[in-house]
Amino acid sequence: MSANLESCLESLRKLIGEDNILTDSKTCSYYSQDVFKKGSLISAVVKPRSIEDLCDLIKTSIKSGIAVYPRGGGYSYTDSYLSTTPTGICIDLTHLNQITEINIEDMYVTAEAGCTWEQLDKALKPHDVRAQFWGPLSGHNATLGGGVSQGSASLGSAKEGMSAESVLGMDIITANGELFSTGSSAQKGKTPFFRNYGPDLTGLFCGDCGSLGIKARITLRLQKRARHVEGLSFSFESFDKMLKAMANIATSNRATECFGFTARAMESLMASQGFWNDLKIMFAVGQAADGYVGGIAQMIRMAISGRRFTRTAKFFAHCVVEANNPKELRGNLQTIRQAVGDLGNYCPNTMPTVMRAAPFSPYPVVGQNGTRMLPFHTILPFSAVLDFHNDLEKLYNRHSKEMTDLEMTMPAMFNTISTNGFLYEPVLYWPDKPELFHELNTTEELLEPMRKSKDNKEARSLATKLFREIVSLMHNHGGVHLQIGKAYPYLQDRSEHGVELIRSVKTKMDPENLINPGALGL
Repeated sequence: MSANLESCLESLRKLIGEDNILTDSKTCSYYSQDVFKKGSLISAVVKPRSIEDLCDLIKTSIKSGIAVYPRGGGYSYTDSYLSTTPTGICIDLTHLNQITEINIEDMYVTAEAGCTWEQLDKALKPHDVRAQFWGPLSGHNATLGGGVSQGSASLGSAKEGMSAESVLGMDIITANGELFSTGSSAQKGKTPFFRNYGPDLTGLFCGDCGSLGIKARITLRLQKRARHVEGLSFSFESFDKMLKAMANIATSNRATECFGFTARAMESLMASQGFWNDLKIMFAVGQAADGYVGGIAQMIRMAISGRRFTRTAKFFAHCVVEANNPKELRGNLQTIRQAVGDLGNYCPNTMPTVMRAAPFSPYPVVGQNGTRMLPFHTILPFSAVLDFHNDLEKLYNRHSKEMTDLEMTMPAMFNTISTNGFLYEPVLYWPDKPELFHELNTTEELLEPMRKSKDNKEARSLATKLFREIVSLMHNHGGVHLQIGKAYPYLQDRSEHGVELIRSVKTKMDPENLINPGALGL
């Protein structure tokens, strides 16, 4: 341990308490991994219990020349919080999870950055409101700070866009430990009810991967919960028909969520839920439906249809549709049916019904039957998606033999984001030994087959190679990314002025480049 680090940790123990600083090898090893990769070994993990502690530890660490890496729920696969320095401190923000204000009259909520999306939604539900964007599917563990820093798209995204579009303001901590606010509350005495008062400083810190400053509190816009909700599901014989249908649905702006799967992805997702979990989910469906009779009827339909429909089509699209009254709901459903037309066929709406009834089920960090996984994604304009898909299929075919030899598969998932974005997310799966990260975030049922697998370095090497090639393909087709971390090419092909601007913000906020160095390529 270097003298600087030892001195820093001794100061931190005095400031925030010895119990909140962990240096044992297992903890440091765990916090040095994500879903796919390992970074440099973290020197210590610090768990602040207050905003004041967070400010103190950042100031002390940076003054000592020690890099800090903020971490929320930890479900990154893009090296987002992984260390790039010989010494470094991981800041686990999950204890900073207080919801500090729910303002129903002015329709905003403020919470600390370590609050999970599920925790926030449960607190808002009794008030009959929710956040405009109300979380990723990993919201059982994923935090507000992570979702806003990384960028996230899922619940509410088809209508309301991604996580950043719900943010009204933030409290940010600089490298010298100072706290400042963005949005309307940046001026003394003003509340955080409005985002755009002059240049949009809030936007600078959305999607920054925690590299420009560390988020302490986040304020989100609220909306009333819809009183009537229904799912629609369609099957398709080809990708281009599913794409056209999803584009039509997106531009109609009638679906709250619109997501799709390849047949293999649908099978994997549904098969990963055991029978007992099915019963729990069906009970949740019954509770979520309009009235006791409606809930029983929906449960019966799900039990009868089961999963048989996944055997007869190649692609699927699902919508969650909301309204404030039955007439509005019928109109929205009819508009979506017309948008799909004869491009696809109706199928049981099990998937959107389950997703809405239990949106924050524990999110898997491994695949079906205990396979390792590496997701990656891009967001494309609808006009570019088909050409990208066709080129991705060609790339897949070029590597099909080596993938088959290694039992590697690549299903895909899709989402629409507002009226003009299509999120394309392939996922690689292969048999492999679990790392500590998987051991601590996976059920025994899935870990058992993983432990029987061989250590598959060859498959991990191929996964890394495919990631580079596919991300390059995404870039060439005009794709952009959320969850940039240290993996996606944020600075590539930008103008010199644009790069200088983002670097100047980084320098102003973090002169020594010790807040998550390497994120965004900075």
